[in-house]
Amino acid sequence: MQETLYPKDAKKLRYLENHDQERAAHRLAADGPLRAWTALYQFLPGVSMTYMGQERALDHRPDLFERDPIEPERGDMEFERYFRESLRAAKEAKQRAPFFSWSVAEDGTVYCLRSTEAALNPHPVDQTLLKKGNYLLVAQPEGEATRGNATASAAPFSFGGTDLLSGEKVRVSGGATPAYAPAMLIRLGD
Repeated sequence: MQETLYPKDAKKLRYLENHDQERAAHRLAADGPLRAWTALYQFLPGVSMTYMGQERALDHRPDLFERDPIEPERGDMEFERYFRESLRAAKEAKQRAPFFSWSVAEDGTVYCLRSTEAALNPHPVDQTLLKKGNYLLVAQPEGEATRGNATASAAPFSFGGTDLLSGEKVRVSGGATPAYAPAMLIRLGD
């Protein structure tokens, strides 16, 4: 629907936090969900906005009306590395594969596909587009908690390639439950 509300070439702004909200690191309160939501918002169509200190998972909300400088040394350097890798990988996918489609599994796992050709419908992911040259984001924003019970969903389709966030090769058969990772951004067919 958003595509019909704005001019054809309009770019949406995407963000997890801003000066009007609590920090994402504070709201999500766990490393896994923060990583999943970070990869997801960066991968969505539009421009990813980063609020000062977000890249280091700072959880202190700055005061807008008093002097309150951010303290980057208090941030999480490992999360900053992840944030940069996720942003780099999402940028590559957006540049090379402009079309977007998505599906959500019963356990909340989000599958987003960026493809070099348009799908007939943006939802669900068109399995014929799961091929070399396209990018699949598998994000688990609910965290690992859902994995320990019967609600963990099997992958709705087979996929494989290189996870640009970890550098590892990934192969998942349709019907199998993928190993837990907050997010995998897979260059398909590698």
